[in-house]
Amino acid sequence: MQKIIAKCEAILDKAFRESDELAGGVNYRYIHGVRTMMACKKILSTPELKGKEIRKLELFVAALFHDIGKVVHIEEDGTLQGDRSKDQESHEEIGARIVGDYLKGVIPDESIQFVSKIIRESQNPKLVLTETKILNDADVLDSIGLINVWRMFTYSGKKGRSIQDTLAYYSDIIKDPSRKENLYFSYTKKVTDLRRKRLEKFIEDFRGEYDYKDLTQ
Repeated sequence: MQKIIAKCEAILDKAFRESDELAGGVNYRYIHGVRTMMACKKILSTPELKGKEIRKLELFVAALFHDIGKVVHIEEDGTLQGDRSKDQESHEEIGARIVGDYLKGVIPDESIQFVSKIIRESQNPKLVLTETKILNDADVLDSIGLINVWRMFTYSGKKGRSIQDTLAYYSDIIKDPSRKENLYFSYTKKVTDLRRKRLEKFIEDFRGEYDYKDLTQ
């Protein structure tokens, strides 16, 4: 499996190598794919999933390629906006349709079909496959916490936001109760809570230093 995963990583790297995402920078979708796969492995090792029959190869490949549908939105200059208008097809639907173009000959056709199924189901509000639930939680894990600091500052820099506006904007987002993630496993719920608190503290400390409130007389 290790050789197959290494080959899949190389394919994903090539697909996004020239992209420059507003929130994340150069080749971010490749980095995110690899990190999401790493999170899947962590979740799989928890007691909660002990004894469960999981199609690991397909899960790991789906984790790597779950955002492959975004490749169609890379512009000529390499810019990847990351967002879509309401009338556009979801990147999950696109990804489920095109992922076979990248994986043909790398994994069996039946495995490709299951990878496609995982990616397509990941856009649904209610998930059925255990593999998709693991992917869902892994995707959330890599989008919250201090790793998000990199994304928020690259985005703000490219959008021309000031430090003050950036801190105010993300403080509001973090505290917005409507942004609570839909998670399936107790392990990921615990970790996301810890990461959210860590991020809140970072922003609080950052603002304190910016305003020189950390200095005592």
